[in-house]
Amino acid sequence: MGSGGVAFSLGCNVAAGTFIELSISWPVQLDNGTPMRLVVFGRVLRSGDGVSACTVDKYEFRTQARAPQVNTGLRGNVLPLRWAEHMTKQSPKISSTAAAV
Repeated sequence: MGSGGVAFSLGCNVAAGTFIELSISWPVQLDNGTPMRLVVFGRVLRSGDGVSACTVDKYEFRTQARAPQVNTGLRGNVLPLRWAEHMTKQSPKISSTAAAV
């Protein structure tokens, strides 16, 4: 992980140009011991053998539940979709199929 990108393992390959949201448990807790996570929005640059790398186009820190939670599907909010649509409008070189989240 660096300021411009993140490498991660998925167990499958992702098409380059795909918009992605990563949720990363942060090792440092907030003042009162509240766990934190780093949420990264970016685009996949490359993918192979189940390992991918993406840009860090936007990020934010969020508090997270004290007990681990498993994500069983798509998120309930539309923030990632709105962000991908905004990025697609800003960069006409990206195809509409790459904007699928």
